Amino acid sequence: MKCITSILILFITVSDPSYAQESLGNHPLTLPAAFALAMRNNTDISVARHESNLARQEATVSRLGHLPDASAGLTEGYLSNADIWEPPGLGDHRTLHIPHQMTALSVEASEVIYAGGRVNANVRKADLKEQIALLALEEKQQDILLLIAARYLEIYRQLNHREVYLNNSRLARERMHNIMALRKQGMVTKNDSLRTQIQISDYDLAARRVGNAIIRLNNSFNVALALPDSMRLIPDSSLLHTPRHTEGLDYYLALAQGNSPSLRIGDLETAVSHVQINEIKAERLPVLSAYAGSGFQRPFLNAAPPQDIYYNIWQAGIRLHYNINSLYKTPQKIRAGELAQTVAQSRARLREEEVDVSVRNAYNRYQESWDVLETSKRDVESANENYRIVMEKYQNQLALITDVIDASNTKIDTEIKVTDALIDTIYTYYQLLKSAGKL
Repeated sequence: MKCITSILILFITVSDPSYAQESLGNHPLTLPAAFALAMRNNTDISVARHESNLARQEATVSRLGHLPDASAGLTEGYLSNADIWEPPGLGDHRTLHIPHQMTALSVEASEVIYAGGRVNANVRKADLKEQIALLALEEKQQDILLLIAARYLEIYRQLNHREVYLNNSRLARERMHNIMALRKQGMVTKNDSLRTQIQISDYDLAARRVGNAIIRLNNSFNVALALPDSMRLIPDSSLLHTPRHTEGLDYYLALAQGNSPSLRIGDLETAVSHVQINEIKAERLPVLSAYAGSGFQRPFLNAAPPQDIYYNIWQAGIRLHYNINSLYKTPQKIRAGELAQTVAQSRARLREEEVDVSVRNAYNRYQESWDVLETSKRDVESANENYRIVMEKYQNQLALITDVIDASNTKIDTEIKVTDALIDTIYTYYQLLKSAGKL
């Protein structure tokens, strides 16, 4: 295991200098630190956070429905004289002088006393939507953190792939040196050196292609964390020492029941549909409100002739309002609300099924990843031993160059598989935590 881990972390000390010189501060970046950067800088999370702030403000606005309404108005204008015609026949016409300057100042306030629960339902619905927005933010955060983990580990994986190719290219060059010495002795043919040179070229090309893939992955990683384009990730090698988690499936299923944002969103959406039905039913009830107002104005027109004086009138009372159309419109709205509630309940059940399947599958993948790792460990040991034996036979003229190339390719395949398997154990565990809502 120590040998395998050494293969995985070798890039920390022997990585290409051109890659490391623009790394994240030239120090390994831990995955928790990458998570913290994502929580602070990621654009998707920022959008979800603004949406939750908007929902919170809308909930605050909905509570203003409990406060009274107040208004004031000022009117300044011109009044013409009044033309008067006397019946019958409208033949007698005269003009009545009216003071031309008109001024009116009014103040009015009203407050709903009873609205059938409309205001409370609106406040309750806004509060539930605020909770949904907060859970949507949590869900988005977990989605992004899993994405960051995937990109982080993929860079880790590709860095190890490159080191595998570079190490085997070095071994192939050593083998080429030995072949050239054997050729001088007439013990091998030119074909052996040509085949080895082709293999060296393939290894070097593979290493360059992986290097380009690492650059592309880093670009995506930097965008997700809002980092400069020049930054290059050096993963933290201690991540490879993550132990196996032995909790059973029931543990993660229970964890999901209490923590999955998806499940809680489903419950809240069902609650919102129930509140909406109550809000619709309230339309069939009258609205009772109290009001008071005062008007200060000139001229006084309720006199003959009108008088150019200021006067004030105040009033107070109650208003009762009822929408008659609610008798035939509201039943259909209630039916639509009940259907929406049925849809919300079905979606909540669907969310439960999806979370259950997701947790079970993630748990299965996690267990499988460790099985693959144990098998890969044995395979890499066998491949290394096979390569050693074939090389000894080749040097003793007991094997062909094709046998050496086959053994070398098998060695590379197993080294790549064991690095991939170890990284998969880490990634599948993060997938399991994400499925349970605890990433």
